[in-house]
Amino acid sequence: MAVYSIRASIKQGPALIVTQDSPNSLRAHALEISSGNDICETLSDFARRKQRGICILSANGCVTNVTLRQPASSGVIVTLHGHFEILSLLGSILPPPSPVGITGLTIYLAGPQGQVVGGGVVGGLIASGPVVLMVIVFLWMMMKLPLCRTSSTIITEDLIL
Repeated sequence: MAVYSIRASIKQGPALIVTQDSPNSLRAHALEISSGNDICETLSDFARRKQRGICILSANGCVTNVTLRQPASSGVIVTLHGHFEILSLLGSILPPPSPVGITGLTIYLAGPQGQVVGGGVVGGLIASGPVVLMVIVFLWMMMKLPLCRTSSTIITEDLIL
């Protein structure tokens, strides 16, 4: 049994110690998504059916017609038409009810002339051939940890484990 210590920025509070670990708490999977399927929707359905969180480690394959939010502070949304090779796909997906904004995918693509573009996936991500993903599937729960203590109030913040 593993013992993990998680220290939050608590000035006068004890650390949260997780003393139980299950052999099924983390599992690696290789997922193949066939051509024509939406990668985001497929992963969301998998997370919802299994009631598990997903962390994407890597991906190989090609996608078509991608809508991205550019990482710059302007937040410009760009739709790319055509066939693109996945260079990197990272992110996490949690089953409902998950906090808004905590899940999402970031992708970097190579275009037909070798140009590289990337950003946060906003719309569908349609596979234009088989896409193979290496993922970690995990149990998750949301806990409240105290941030700081005052004389009469305890302030808490959500922590996802």
